[in-house]
Amino acid sequence: MRTRIFFDLDETLVHVYLPTAADRDSIQFSYEFEGQVMSNWVFEIRKQAKDLIKKARDKVGHDNVFILTASVRSYATAINDAAEFMFNPSNILCREDMKQFKLGNNPDLVKELALTRNILIDNLEARDNKDKINFLQVKNGDYFSVNNYYAYDIEHDDFPDKVNLAIKNASKIK
Repeated sequence: MRTRIFFDLDETLVHVYLPTAADRDSIQFSYEFEGQVMSNWVFEIRKQAKDLIKKARDKVGHDNVFILTASVRSYATAINDAAEFMFNPSNILCREDMKQFKLGNNPDLVKELALTRNILIDNLEARDNKDKINFLQVKNGDYFSVNNYYAYDIEHDDFPDKVNLAIKNASKIK
């Protein structure tokens, strides 16, 4: 059975906020939402995020590592491009995909997700993340909740340890 690893975007890989004068070193981006350009947003990338994404790709293959976000596709794509995460468009699943799932549309994606083992790394506790868990059909032991990331160093950030554990578990047969 193929294993896929899904990273949540906001407060897991990045923190997005409106800029202040002190944010000159932050990464700026814009995206379109409902016909309006949302511009001048900035974000910070969590330390080790890029390295751990690469490590996950090395373990399960580039095409088996995804972004999964409750945000809209244009937002996720803009951050992916600006951060240089290098996710293919087909490896960014978002609000639109989860909505189609709930409506019973896109049976090919539903079937594909059912035939893979899906590991989710997210800042939310599992009890608060039922939509994503149901969408991916995440089984017990394949959900990894990490500390929230708010663009400042966390003294005891569990992100590297939890992601490394998820990657290690990706090779175990369930």
